[in-house]
Amino acid sequence: MADILISRQDYNPSDAGKQMNGWKPNVISGALTGTSISANGSAEIPADFKDHKTVFVIVAGAAGNVTFKAGDTYQGVNDLVVEAPQGTSMIWLDSAKFVNKTTGKITVESAKAISIFGYEMR
Repeated sequence: MADILISRQDYNPSDAGKQMNGWKPNVISGALTGTSISANGSAEIPADFKDHKTVFVIVAGAAGNVTFKAGDTYQGVNDLVVEAPQGTSMIWLDSAKFVNKTTGKITVESAKAISIFGYEMR
């Protein structure tokens, strides 16, 4: 998982009407590094964090299925198969269902070549 910081910009009354509701957009800082998965391949994504909600950003050159393998905890019952469209998409998961507690990783398989980015929500 990548460590990034999302910080809210302070409201400035003089900016009212310039941005939606006067709020400036959030700023992301830090490295945005992904894991590449080849067509019909798999990867193990480090998940060395608490069992929180996790966001995965998927960048695909062609539409195809992406499978998040069930983890080895009591919550890890079924694999989750999602169809990732061509381009960039995002999925939000409860990581506790997919992390392998023995390895500390989440196994992801893909039918098409993709890059996947995982972020823990805090």
